[in-house]
Order: sequence, then structure tokens, then C-alpha cells
Amino acid sequence: MHQPPTHRAGRVLVHALVLIVIAGAIGTADAFIRADRLAKRRAAPPPLTIPDATAATRAQQAPAQPATPTGGEPAPAPAASPQAAPAQPAAFVFTPADKLPAGHITVQQALHLYNEGATFIDARRKDLYVEGHVPQAFRADMASFRGREPGFVSVLPKDMVLVVYCGGGNCDESEHVAQLLDASGFKTIYIMHDGFPGWKAAGYDVETGEGME
Repeated sequence: MHQPPTHRAGRVLVHALVLIVIAGAIGTADAFIRADRLAKRRAAPPPLTIPDATAATRAQQAPAQPATPTGGEPAPAPAASPQAAPAQPAAFVFTPADKLPAGHITVQQALHLYNEGATFIDARRKDLYVEGHVPQAFRADMASFRGREPGFVSVLPKDMVLVVYCGGGNCDESEHVAQLLDASGFKTIYIMHDGFPGWKAAGYDVETGEGME
């Protein structure tokens, strides 16, 4: 016996409403789980004893001071050029190791860990990652943990050293991702404080393209 069109439409509407309720419940549960994992502060990893070359780098970048004649008078300033030279971009200011929060490292220390086989996690948006990232770095922002964990989480050994980075400075994404990774079982997680801009400014290798997620 055929069902009236209105009855079939009613059943479809009920099914749709049930799916919406289920999806909403899953989304709400995921939000609560992520909020709970972010609320738990991760233990700071052991401090690194790797020397930091930031001071030496700044000294190399410092402009040369004009020579002072024997008489003690400063050398006269060179005559101004008739045409002003174009403004040069400001040099990147690296954060010294003694100014970093617990668990954060300099780009020079990050390079040492990279050469020692540490795994790097890029916590930035995909478009920024594609433009350039640390070679062989996995990409995982907070959205990557929505409803599931990134694939590499179940593959990498939990005792592996991880280095997370984002855009540096006021970027909090790396800290949030580090907390989520800590909740997933990884315990030795450092944050490259100056982020990818610092890595690039230091002249270290950069990889482009979609890479790994």
C-alpha cells in the first residue's frame, strides 16, 4: 500500500531532525572535550642545555659605528646623498633564551633539535603552511583535532621530541596545539617561540607545498 506524500514527507523531516540533533550533540561533546583538554596545563619539558647563538647573531647584524679620530672628536658624518636611499626592511629581532617562557626555545635551539631528529608541527593555517614551512613538518592547527585526532598522532612514538610553532610573537595557536598533543600522550613538547618567521629570518631551509597532515 502506498503511503500518502504528506506521510512520507513527515518521516523525512523527522529523520532530518534526528540527524541534526545527533550532529549537534557530537559537536557539543567535541567542544567540551577540547575545552577540557585545553584547560589542563601541560607539564613543561626539561630545559635545554643547547647554547643559544642569538647574541652572536645580533652582534653580526649590528651596524658598524663610525671610527673616532685620535683626537677624540667623532668623525664627520658623510655628506647626504642627493637622492635618499630606499628604506630597508627592519631586521628580525630574535628573542633571547633568557626571555622565553618555560617550554619555549629559540630558533637556534630548534635547529639543533631538528638535526637530532625531532618532529616539527606547524600550527598555522593551511594556506600559510603551503607558502612555506619547516621541511618535513606536519601541519596541525586546532581545527585538526575537531572530532578526531590528526593521523600522525597515532603513528608517531609518544616518547618522540616534538617542536610546535606558529607565527611567533603573540600567536597562541602553538600553545593550544601543544596542549592537545600533550593530552594525546606526547610529553616532550617544545614551542619554537619566534615561530616560522624566526626560522626563515635565520636563513634555515624552507619547504613549500602541501606536505603532511
